[in-house]
Amino acid sequence: MLDSPDRYKMFRLKNKEFTFDVDLSTLPCGLNAALYFVEMDEFGDRSGNNPGGAKYGTGYCDAQCPRHMRFIRGEANLIGWEKLLKRENPDGQIIVGGHEGKYGYCCAELDLLEANRDAGVFTSHPCNRERQTICEGKDQCGHKGEGKLGICDKDGCGFSDYRMGNPQFWGAGQNFAVDTSKPMTVVTQFLTHDGTDHGDLVEVRRFYVQNNQVVQNSETTLLPNGGDSLTDAMCNEQNHVFKQKTNGHRDLGGLRAMGEAMDRGMVLSMSIWDSDLDRMLWLDGEKARFDEDMSQPGIRRGPCPFHYGDREDNLRHAEQHGPMSVTFTNIRYGDLGSTISLV
Repeated sequence: MLDSPDRYKMFRLKNKEFTFDVDLSTLPCGLNAALYFVEMDEFGDRSGNNPGGAKYGTGYCDAQCPRHMRFIRGEANLIGWEKLLKRENPDGQIIVGGHEGKYGYCCAELDLLEANRDAGVFTSHPCNRERQTICEGKDQCGHKGEGKLGICDKDGCGFSDYRMGNPQFWGAGQNFAVDTSKPMTVVTQFLTHDGTDHGDLVEVRRFYVQNNQVVQNSETTLLPNGGDSLTDAMCNEQNHVFKQKTNGHRDLGGLRAMGEAMDRGMVLSMSIWDSDLDRMLWLDGEKARFDEDMSQPGIRRGPCPFHYGDREDNLRHAEQHGPMSVTFTNIRYGDLGSTISLV
């Protein structure tokens, strides 16, 4: 989102709320509609090497420290580019994909919505470096397969209603608390420890509005101390109960680090995407890997079948049911409690 022809709009949302309407009704398993913030450069890294800048959408970075970017700060990411990317898919097979360079581009990322009709999540991905950082190698860019955390928390701490034990909260139909077959309003609040714009970020709260009714976020049934929002305590407890190998969210600064990135300003981005590599099972699948035990807490992310979700599945769905799309509208932000007016 641009603020002027040459610069991105910089959002600073601590002690504020951010609200938007979204229609996910045509998106099946395997698709991801995302609305999120990243700590990009305000001018899109415009320089002598990059005369384009923000109006051309340049300067992208996120917490995955992407190494497949052809240009970083206007310089070609050529070193090592001839090497093909190899990753393990959910079936345990090594898949050869596209190219990646020696360098990646890292920055903090706050996902307000990654979702389709069957599952949704909002996630904090802090980094231990300020602003945009060029990373090099596995130690800096991270490598989940080798347990290398890197500069940014790739996994993040997220709240998925289904994964947190509430399969009837989010889905298409009137039997769900949030009916994804219809448009909804999504409200996210960013609370600080002292109730000021300059305090430490301590909680990310969520609620929805449908049919002029407020729907509070679900309460987890899997954590001993409960919880219905993102807090450092909830993130640490979730990490323990889900038996995660690392705790990147805690080790890279948690919500306080995310709040510091918000202080510096973050850029709004929206996208829709699919993934042949992982079939989006981390978002909506009954399990994300062939060897996972679905009876264990945190394994089930959604109701989508394990073997579903690649591009061929999506093309068949489009042929049978029509085009797939997401619509984001009525974006607004302001003081807590200021963006919603119920009739």
